[in-house]
Amino acid sequence: MKRTLFTILLTAIALACLSQDKPTPMALLDKTHAILSQGGGVTGQFTATTFQGTSPQNTTSGTMSMMGQKYVLKTPDMSTWYNGKKQWTMIAGTDEVNVTVPTTAELSQSSPGAYLSLYKQGYKLSIKGTTLRNRKAWDVTMKARTKKQQPSQVVVTIDAQTNHPMCIRVKYRNDWSRISIQNLRTNNKLNARDFEFPASQYPGVEIININ
Repeated sequence: MKRTLFTILLTAIALACLSQDKPTPMALLDKTHAILSQGGGVTGQFTATTFQGTSPQNTTSGTMSMMGQKYVLKTPDMSTWYNGKKQWTMIAGTDEVNVTVPTTAELSQSSPGAYLSLYKQGYKLSIKGTTLRNRKAWDVTMKARTKKQQPSQVVVTIDAQTNHPMCIRVKYRNDWSRISIQNLRTNNKLNARDFEFPASQYPGVEIININ
């Protein structure tokens, strides 16, 4: 009987320790969001892949800079700057830049930071441990509470040691997108001007205001 009680006690202690090690999804996302919103901004590389069902369709890689909701994304095919209000988009090989004021829905499909903010919009949250690139990590799943809410699901893989986002998977109905993030660096010296189109670096490029 003593052995049985002792075993039960050890099991209870082990479960309590595991529970303490496991963060709540809200607290973990708060930490990750704070890292992306910090002064100086973050920079890194990414690889984005779209899927139709489980079949990969298109893949592109590039660099990213973010500071709060501001971002710059550059790939071999396109460069995008967003300063929190206006968005400049330039297709590689063209001599024009389109300027728009994107809607919230449009931003939610183009900004990595926007996906990480969805937890503040009433999504159902869950968390489980995982491993990615030989590092301990957490998968935080955000599920929409209604069929009209899009994206319907977002899964963010977060490094358990640094709280940096490593991968973001986004589901719109039956289609998935995956953004793999690597070499994320914090404490940069970015400022607001870095998220606006640098016209002086592109002489002769025509700036076209769409809206």
